[in-house]
Amino acid sequence: MAARLGRGFRVTPLTARLVVVALRHYADDLAADIAASPHPYQVRLWSLRGELVSELAVVNDLATAHGAFDAASLANPGQRVTLGQQARILMESGPQPIMPAEERTLLLPPPQPGSSIDDKLKDTQTVMRYHDRRRQER
Repeated sequence: MAARLGRGFRVTPLTARLVVVALRHYADDLAADIAASPHPYQVRLWSLRGELVSELAVVNDLATAHGAFDAASLANPGQRVTLGQQARILMESGPQPIMPAEERTLLLPPPQPGSSIDDKLKDTQTVMRYHDRRRQER
């Protein structure tokens, strides 16, 4: 059995017609399944401001999506590339988007009861230095 594995197979002309018909039906069913599926995985390219630049790949298979993500990450080293499943981000590479100034204030810790204004000012300066340092690293 192992010796015949690489040699292929032979069929009679009558059987060959049946095999061809069966393969055509299988291909039609497979094409219909692919057309009906919602293409759940997307590989997307983003700008530094967090805006969608382009959709690089839309696939049904997770393994294919991982391959497309790896290829897109290598082809676009300085840009943000994400692998998503509809609204969920599964993987991402590249720099994070630049955070607008109005969103930075949302990262401040909530005020502690009994803390003075000076403590809040020091906390704010610490957070701003952290974000400025992150921006300079990019």
